[in-house]
Amino acid sequence: SLSRPPDVTISGLHTGLRETVERYVDLVRSFAVKDVRMRYVGSFMGFFWTVVHPVLELLTYTFVFTVILKVSFEEHYSRGTNALFLNDRMIGSGAVGVAFTGDLAVETVVAQGCRPIGKPLMVTESEINVISKLGDQTPLDVLRDIFETATTREKRLIRRSLQIGIVMDRLAQDRREGEFLIRNVLGADEEDGTLAVGELVQEGQVVQFFIRDAQAADEDLRMMLEEYIDNLDEGDTPASALLFSCLGRGQYLYGSPDHDIGMFTEMVADIPIAGFFSNGEIGPIGDQTFLHGYTASFALFKQRSKSTS
Repeated sequence: SLSRPPDVTISGLHTGLRETVERYVDLVRSFAVKDVRMRYVGSFMGFFWTVVHPVLELLTYTFVFTVILKVSFEEHYSRGTNALFLNDRMIGSGAVGVAFTGDLAVETVVAQGCRPIGKPLMVTESEINVISKLGDQTPLDVLRDIFETATTREKRLIRRSLQIGIVMDRLAQDRREGEFLIRNVLGADEEDGTLAVGELVQEGQVVQFFIRDAQAADEDLRMMLEEYIDNLDEGDTPASALLFSCLGRGQYLYGSPDHDIGMFTEMVADIPIAGFFSNGEIGPIGDQTFLHGYTASFALFKQRSKSTS
């Protein structure tokens, strides 16, 4: 049988700012837990390294910036905050952005690293981020039915990496895997069968359960790249690319580095690719842009005049 997730308690919330904060607070919390788990998996010191590592980093940074670079921390920095560097200046708040101009077109490929189980169902009762009914069943009843018919491997993945996909466009007729926004399943209540997820859900939206592992991530990325290739005109391959990948991917997921870049190079083109691992990626699903987790998000650059000629 399914192991019992933590109970979910829902209280009345005001609309406006509080609803906006509520929309992402559980998502941010799940990212933080994932960050610790992924960052220190396999470390011989285990969780203790989470304490030792930042202390060593702090000592190193303090020596470099105060002794070598002669930076005055008292003027710009308070404990527990982040810092940005602009040439020889340290800034306590802000953001770093890059703007591209000129004869440039940017295309995107977002692979969310999951595969579906069960079938798509309509949300018939929900409140904020808690789903009470899928069709005429509770979400837990639906999940139990899926679990009973699942393979041994799928049952293991349901227990440890269950996700839910949400079609954000309720009018969309195309419900391909790539059109689902993947979110974490945060908890469930066995008494009433409700399910809490990491996104606001409205009645009338279509959802489907997903599972995630290395094989699913490999298959999903391959499917998204094949779709991209099918829409390319002959000779219209991108000139370069940026890849923003979840820190839960890479060698932690696949067991070896450079999996996603290697697949792109093999299937699309051997072009220059830069980027970094992140704890949340921004990319489109359909015609909307979302904050994601677990994705490989490509930005592909090509000459605009060549693409439109």
